[in-house]
Amino acid sequence: MGDIKGTGVIRGTVTRYPSGTVNHVMYPGLQQYRVQSVESASPVRLVVMALDAALVSCEKHDLARGTHVVSTLRDALNFDEKDAAMGFFRLYQWVLECMRHGDWAEATKILRELREAWSAVERRVNTVNMPDTMVAISG
Repeated sequence: MGDIKGTGVIRGTVTRYPSGTVNHVMYPGLQQYRVQSVESASPVRLVVMALDAALVSCEKHDLARGTHVVSTLRDALNFDEKDAAMGFFRLYQWVLECMRHGDWAEATKILRELREAWSAVERRVNTVNMPDTMVAISG
């Protein structure tokens, strides 16, 4: 059995992160659901999901996983929109510094605010797309 799309998770095995902690047992059905939810998610939803993972890492003081998630968000920035990207880049760098220095409260605060903002964007996008869906259902 192999790695699932580069996630580092192998079906039916215990997942171990670089910190050596065992987070949970992965079952094929659960992993398939997770892969499908990621593959079908919008870009905004993926950001919210990543921020959720970063927040969980902060709660657990899991430096390896937290820095991995935040670094992934930082590295995915689109610098075609330079001003916005630089703002997010600086925020992500600050969060990484907070994590490295053990300031989990500050990292959590910033990540929570970012998550709330992206979640609001997601709600607006879904609201804009909803009338088309409602017409298709009723018509």
